[in-house]
Amino acid sequence: MKNLLLFSALILAVIISSCSASVNQEKDDNSQKPNVISDLEKSSLKGEIKSIDERRYYYDYNADSILGKGDLETRHRTSYNDKGFVESVEYFGSENYLISKTVNFYGEDNLRDSSQIFKEEGKLDGYKKYFHNELGLLMTTENYLADGDMHTVEVITYDSNNNPTKLEMFIRGENEASVVTTKFFDENNKLIKSEFEDKSQGICTVVEYYYDDSGAFEKRIVTEHDSNIKDVYEYEYEYDDKGNWITKVEIRNGRKSFLIERQID
Repeated sequence: MKNLLLFSALILAVIISSCSASVNQEKDDNSQKPNVISDLEKSSLKGEIKSIDERRYYYDYNADSILGKGDLETRHRTSYNDKGFVESVEYFGSENYLISKTVNFYGEDNLRDSSQIFKEEGKLDGYKKYFHNELGLLMTTENYLADGDMHTVEVITYDSNNNPTKLEMFIRGENEASVVTTKFFDENNKLIKSEFEDKSQGICTVVEYYYDDSGAFEKRIVTEHDSNIKDVYEYEYEYDDKGNWITKVEIRNGRKSFLIERQID
């Protein structure tokens, strides 16, 4: 259950980080439907994009390559529909070994209704149901096992600017949240700090985010309060001719640790 909670919390941290400014605060006057911003637009990706194949390599100081590309750690491929919303995400254990795939389904208003998660052999592993308010903001996510047994529920709270400021994860049947993620935003609605607390394990992690003059994310500081360990992560980028980053180097405590490459199609 601990691993399930931590994995679910990490996945929802990705989801909640993309929720900020996901809808305009007003409905479309003509359609009376939420004006939903596409995933491509939220990610500030430019151009006509159908998929992004991202590979994360260990940084090899002994490699002949100038980039220092070592062994592959992870790979995932994100595919988008013709409206710019995430259609599916595939996770690979090695270059071509598929370990899981998530497929998303949308309603006529372009709001995500549900997701199905499949194992490497194509067998259903679980699914999610999403519930939104009248403005189109994601409020609740229900997580189910393949047999239909609901195991966790996540509830999201927003500030007046529609920034997702709190995620609470509840185990089925419990009234108190087991995992709480709190997020803080600046006056420009940029994420500047997040606090992750796993109450069942007594784990508390604080992450601070920093940006360069152009607004690009360049550094994060991670503090583990249960051990007082602090790590500083910095990032270096290379961009394509449209301004999308295609290479990112992660530097941990002054030492290059990972090289991330994106193939954008």
